[in-house]
Amino acid sequence: MDAHSQSAREPVLFTMERLSDSTGVSGTGRVLDGVVFHTGQVVICWRTDLRQPTGHSSLAVYPTVEAFIGVHLLPHDTAASRITLLHGMNEELAPYA
Repeated sequence: MDAHSQSAREPVLFTMERLSDSTGVSGTGRVLDGVVFHTGQVVICWRTDLRQPTGHSSLAVYPTVEAFIGVHLLPHDTAASRITLLHGMNEELAPYA
């Protein structure tokens, strides 16, 4: 088995839903889609309707799942957000599912 196949893991696809948003910044509902790569890096895309005149979206890259959680989950009430794992499993995200 070569080095690439030994460390290969499938990307983990997920979404984040805001159940409540005290800041009013992200809103409620499905607010972002993300992927956790085999390196542990996380890339997210905010789900903003670009067809709207005020619509905008952005991509963000986090070095670890812990960094993503620290920015987007921990600062909010524990019942404010829910992660849905669409493909694959991630132990760090599972408690928020």
